[in-house]
Amino acid sequence: MKMPAISPVTVDRRAAADPAFSVVMVYADFAAGQRAMQTCKSLITRFGQDFEFQTHLWKFDMLRFDDCRQLAASQATAADMIILSLGERNHLPEATWNWVEDWLPERRDRPGALVALLRKPGESSAASLEIQSALEMAARRGGLTFFAHEFDPPEPDLETKLHWLDHRANTVSSVLEEILHQPAPEPHWGINE
Repeated sequence: MKMPAISPVTVDRRAAADPAFSVVMVYADFAAGQRAMQTCKSLITRFGQDFEFQTHLWKFDMLRFDDCRQLAASQATAADMIILSLGERNHLPEATWNWVEDWLPERRDRPGALVALLRKPGESSAASLEIQSALEMAARRGGLTFFAHEFDPPEPDLETKLHWLDHRANTVSSVLEEILHQPAPEPHWGINE
């Protein structure tokens, strides 16, 4: 499914001379984009009376293109908040790391926040801690306050569950393979043959 185009959200409650609160959201996939937008919507609901909000939304894949990466970097340089919404694997592609490195030194200790939306660690908890630590260090280098929020992995849909069950039912483990290929025992007629 394709992410719908979103125009900047504007809630004009302040004097025209005051600048807007700028939020740049960068996301891995559709679900991650929804989490980023929900986070931003919560901010607007809570602080919309006090601030005008301006939002920018970028998918990780778009940051592979120089023009897009440069535009997103200039927006992040000026942003009050940057939200990185990671996908199920808690992974930032190289192009996204390059984008972070593009704008981070340009902030020149301008106050702001880096928010990471991460999957709760499961079996890959070391990788999750590594990415969170790397993002926290990046925020520190840029003079940003770092916030991490962990989300529960979504419940798989029925089709995914059926696919997994079919896969399990048709997978022969090494133990089962050994059992199936044992030589047949010699027929015996009784104890005292």
